[in-house]
Amino acid sequence: MNIIDLVKIEAKKSYYLKRTYQLIMIMLIIFGLFLGLRNKENNKIIINGESILKFNKDDYPKPSSQKVDKRTFKNINLKKIFSFSEGKGFIIANVRHIKSDKNGFIYLFDWGDFYIKKFSKDGQFLAKFGKGKGAGPGELSNPTDFDIDDKGNVWIVDPALQRINIFDLNNKLLKTIRLRLHVSRISTLEKNEGYILKMDMLLDTLFTKYDMQDNPEIAFGRLSPDQLKMWLVFDGYTDVDRNNNLYFSFFRAGLLLSYSSDGQLRFFIKTIDQVPMAKVIYFNKGVDISGSYIDRKAPFTGVNINIDKSNIYIYDIFGSKKENCSVIDQYDTKDGSYICSYKLPEKITCMYFSEESIYTIEGINFTKYKIE
Repeated sequence: MNIIDLVKIEAKKSYYLKRTYQLIMIMLIIFGLFLGLRNKENNKIIINGESILKFNKDDYPKPSSQKVDKRTFKNINLKKIFSFSEGKGFIIANVRHIKSDKNGFIYLFDWGDFYIKKFSKDGQFLAKFGKGKGAGPGELSNPTDFDIDDKGNVWIVDPALQRINIFDLNNKLLKTIRLRLHVSRISTLEKNEGYILKMDMLLDTLFTKYDMQDNPEIAFGRLSPDQLKMWLVFDGYTDVDRNNNLYFSFFRAGLLLSYSSDGQLRFFIKTIDQVPMAKVIYFNKGVDISGSYIDRKAPFTGVNINIDKSNIYIYDIFGSKKENCSVIDQYDTKDGSYICSYKLPEKITCMYFSEESIYTIEGINFTKYKIE
C-alpha cells in the first residue's frame, strides 16, 4: 500500500468521523430543545421562555363514529354568477385556499405569486396583501396559511422564514411575529381573544393559543402517543366559528376535530368515509440518507374546511374520487354529526361554501355559484 492509498483511507475515516459527529450534535440539539420545551413534572410546555399550562384531560381520545355510514346527496340548483382567471391588477395562478371575513369579502391564497387577493361578493378585485417573494420585510418564502381578523387585517404564516406577517387594509405591514417553532396553520379569534396556531414537529400538541401580545396561553391537542414521530400525517386545515371554537379537518385521515378556545375538546369524530390515518414510512440508507414519508398509496381526504353559521363544509377528495365529481360534505358544528353532501358540476381544487353561494377554484378560474 503506497502513501497515496494511506492518505485516501485516512481522509475517508476523517470524513465519516466528521459526519458522525455532526449527526450526534444535531441529535443532542433536538433532544435539548425537546427537553426545554416540555416539563412533564409540572405539566407545562415552555415556548419562547414562557411556561404555559397544558391540558391533559383529553389525552389520546378515541374518535366516535357517525350515526350513518353512507352519503346522502342533497340536490341544489346552481347559477353561475361569474368565472374568470385574470383582471385589472391581478391574475389567478395557483390558489390553495379560499376564506371569507365577517363582512362577506372573499380572499384567495395564491401560491403562484405569494399574494392574498381580496374580492367583493360580486367578483370585483379590491386589494392584494403581501410584498411578493423574498426574505425582506413583508415578503414571503413559503407561505402555508392565512386568516383575516375582526379589523380586516390579513395574517400570513411563513414557516420557512419562521414568522407571521400582519398587513392592514392598505397592505401596510403592521407587525411581524417571530416564531421559534414550525407553524403551518393560523386561526384568528374574535373579540381580541388572540389567535391559535397549528404546531408541527417538536411539540406533541397540535395547537397553541396566544393572546394579542403574542404570549402563549394554552397548548392542547394530544391525540396519539406517537404524535411527535408521526407529525407528517397530523396535517390539515383549521377554521373557527363566531364563538371562537376551533375546527380541524385532516388531510390524510377521515377525522374531524373541534376544541373550544380554552383548549377543551368538544368532539373528535370520524367523517362519513371513515378513512384510516395514513401510514408513515421510515427509511435509513446510511449516514447521510434517512427520514420518513407518507405512504404514497394513502388517499387524501378533507383538503378544505370552512364554517358558515352552524355548519361545517369539507371538500373531500376521497369521496370525490368515489363519486367521480367534486363532493362537499356538510357536518353540524355542535357535535360533528354528518348532515348531507353536495355534488358540484366542475372539478375543483378548493372552495368556500355558504348557505347562499359557493366560491370555487377550477384550474385557474375563480368561480361563484349562487344556490337557488
